[in-house]
Amino acid sequence: MFSFNEIGIVKNKIFQTEGAFQRRHDMSTILVHDEYKKGLYGIEEHEYLHVLFYLHESQPKDLKLDGLEYKGGFKGVFASRAPNRPSLIGLTTVRLLERNGRELIVWGLDTINGTPVLDIKPLALDMDMFYAMEAEKIVEIYPTLDAMKCKERA
Repeated sequence: MFSFNEIGIVKNKIFQTEGAFQRRHDMSTILVHDEYKKGLYGIEEHEYLHVLFYLHESQPKDLKLDGLEYKGGFKGVFASRAPNRPSLIGLTTVRLLERNGRELIVWGLDTINGTPVLDIKPLALDMDMFYAMEAEKIVEIYPTLDAMKCKERA
């Protein structure tokens, strides 16, 4: 059995799991617990962050999903972004808009209010499989990234 330390909590206006994915275009605040605030040093140098969180309102279900939410029929849970995962660990890449002390204001976080945050890591173009993508495709996905920087790092 594993145990994880909650490093923070999500604050936003999403209170139900239904529709949380569609609400990812809303802003959220990640409130990092006081004992982890030193870990935020320099985070504002990064525009995009990976946020790992505990899907505390989800329940593991069948590993094969019905095709209602995912076009093309049945898919396995590992071939989807469904929240009902065996480990109940979620991952989303967000845009960091602002840092206010222990608060990170982010855009793109598809979690509900009160979600425990397990870890935060900066997007690293040279480590996050972007070397396999064309620079123009990276910029299409993350429009504020500089295409020339992507080419230099590839």
